[in-house]
Amino acid sequence: MEWALQFYGLIMDRVTPVTSVTLLRSKNFNTPYSPLSYKHITKNRYPVGYVTKVNKSGDSFLIARPEKALIDYVNMKAKDLVIKTDGDIQEFLENDLRLDLSEFLKIIKPEEIKELLPFYHRNSKECRILKWLISRKEI
Repeated sequence: MEWALQFYGLIMDRVTPVTSVTLLRSKNFNTPYSPLSYKHITKNRYPVGYVTKVNKSGDSFLIARPEKALIDYVNMKAKDLVIKTDGDIQEFLENDLRLDLSEFLKIIKPEEIKELLPFYHRNSKECRILKWLISRKEI
């Protein structure tokens, strides 16, 4: 989640622990390099929003697209987030998450955001953020 956002250059903070999503149960590991955290995600939210990348060594890895990483973060770590207005969304993204919103809006694609919408309830904070992002892309 946060590591993916850092990978894309959207947050500058050093991210630890690295959190991945899994269909299995949540679990935490301590490694010599960094703590690792696996968080359970429901099966119906897992099938979309990921791409394969290749690192400098030629090894491939699966990573969430930026909009999926953001929504997974909101779903799992921003439990107390209350959205009353569109300003609350921007405040959360820029001030709480410290996301480079202008860069984020440059790299996301409305069709990829729309692909995620059916997996979230229409009144959920995740859905409201996705719709807000779409509206910002259309400006």
